[in-house]
Amino acid sequence: TQQSSRIDSSRHKTQQSSRIDSRHRATRTTSAATDADGPSKVAAAAAATAAAAAATLAATPPTKAFMDPLEDSFDFAAAERDFFPKPRTPKKERSRSSPAASPKAQTAVIPLSKFPPPRSSPVRRGKLKALVHEQISILFDDVASPPACRVSGAIFLQSSTHPKEHVYVIIRDPKAHLEQSECFGKAANDVKSKHDKYASEPFTEVVRVRLEHKEHLEGPIFCYRCSPRVRPIPLLLKTKVQHLEGICRVGVRIRANPGNKFALTQIAIIMVVPPDMIGETVSMSKKDGVWDGLKRTISWTLDSLAPSKTVEIRAQFEAAERERLQPSKFPVLIKCNAANIASGIEVSLDSMDQYSARSLDVRETSNVLYRKVD
Repeated sequence: TQQSSRIDSSRHKTQQSSRIDSRHRATRTTSAATDADGPSKVAAAAAATAAAAAATLAATPPTKAFMDPLEDSFDFAAAERDFFPKPRTPKKERSRSSPAASPKAQTAVIPLSKFPPPRSSPVRRGKLKALVHEQISILFDDVASPPACRVSGAIFLQSSTHPKEHVYVIIRDPKAHLEQSECFGKAANDVKSKHDKYASEPFTEVVRVRLEHKEHLEGPIFCYRCSPRVRPIPLLLKTKVQHLEGICRVGVRIRANPGNKFALTQIAIIMVVPPDMIGETVSMSKKDGVWDGLKRTISWTLDSLAPSKTVEIRAQFEAAERERLQPSKFPVLIKCNAANIASGIEVSLDSMDQYSARSLDVRETSNVLYRKVD
């Protein structure tokens, strides 16, 4: 570009000098003819001057950037741009200030696949979170054999945004474990009978949930209870009480079920001490036990218990009465959390209108309440 600019500049100077020389020669010729021969020779000299000027212009090739400087249509902006180019900027500054100046940017072609297809109707995208939470209650005592077990659950729905729309939550029970279920809350309605797609499908519920009110989604949208044949046993508990002269020894053994898919977490073990035992002077094999004199309980905590792992706890009490005929009972209560559910239900979303582009993130949790009295 600089070389072409220099060539054009030199050519322009040459053309200007040739024109000026031709005019000077014509002027000298005219003046000489005027002085020597008079008016007739003046006309001849003027004609010769015009012919010389026309020949000079015809022999001079036109420039690409501008026309004759003597004409009124001369493009001064083009001449300034061609003969006085702007100084080149560094590469980094040029890429920031004028990205189109680079040849790659000018020749880059964006494929049509990068452009999204046109949409005939508006589609709202978002992500919903669903929580399936169950309560598992297990009771072992002298009367109930086998142990009594009850499983109940609820489904919670949470949305990051609350537009004025609704979604359809599909709840399937492939194992036919649900005994009783119902929609719950102001935002949920059972609409299975209104849709032929799911009306004939057994063990399936369709819940229409409105998302415009956040306070309506604070509680559960669907509650259920499993049949008595659902009997999950996430852990095994054994207790042993031994009476000696003025002393009572209690042993507790807890083992996580080897069939558990996940470890039990946030485990709390609570032992109830009968009134005829002195709890203040208790000695324990696990030193982190806490005695509560008001409730007459001793509690221990564990962070987690992996499948098939075992924990043993031993405690020794002094009897309030030395001579005792009947053995004392030490009820034990265990609370823990699990990362799976016992019912086996499946929760998903289905679209029956234009608001179809939503995804559902489902999380399953359960609380286990295990009691043993013997």
